Amino acid sequence: MGIELATMYIPAGIAIGLGGAAPVGPINLVVIQRALAGRRTAAVTIGIGAALADMAFALAAAFGLGAIGIALDRHDTALRLAGGLLLIGFAVYVWRSAPHIEASAPPVSRRRLLAMGLTMALTNPANLLFFVGSLSAVGLAGLGHDSDQARANSLLVGASVFVGAMAWWLFVTTLASRLRGRLSDARLAQLNHGTAIALAVFGVGAIVAGVMSA
Repeated sequence: MGIELATMYIPAGIAIGLGGAAPVGPINLVVIQRALAGRRTAAVTIGIGAALADMAFALAAAFGLGAIGIALDRHDTALRLAGGLLLIGFAVYVWRSAPHIEASAPPVSRRRLLAMGLTMALTNPANLLFFVGSLSAVGLAGLGHDSDQARANSLLVGASVFVGAMAWWLFVTTLASRLRGRLSDARLAQLNHGTAIALAVFGVGAIVAGVMSA
């Protein structure tokens, strides 16, 4: 593993992990609910489950992209365009969503909380599409399972996605805990809009890169 991995795979994986976790959907709402109820440990536990699911999706996408490595090389433009469009579509979905939060949440065991985060993320097929689109959009090469190096690259991306996702969950639980009583639906909507704009910019950038490489 050389400098390329430290300068490309790790930050790309962390950024993708952040992008996948940040939109305020069901998991974010549950995490915020627990944090607002003063149950920060419970909120982080749910986040760990969701981050594990994101890592699994990222690994599936990374190994799958390696299986189409030839297509990635020969059809780089088309893949970047498709990945960019997918991210823009995801941004539109996030922008149009209307998050709503309840005031309290009942206590649940840590094992069930972990399973809750894991299950909620794994049963959302949009998550896998997001990671496939993101990895295609950034154009990372050398992924898959055709060699020891490709497998190592894919594992590194998956681990980096986990780090990025957990960074988000730690951030959102800390923020929600400090903003108890002040975090409204309107602020959640603003967060969604900011995330959607970032995803759209990422998608447009991928499309521009694809057009310029044609």
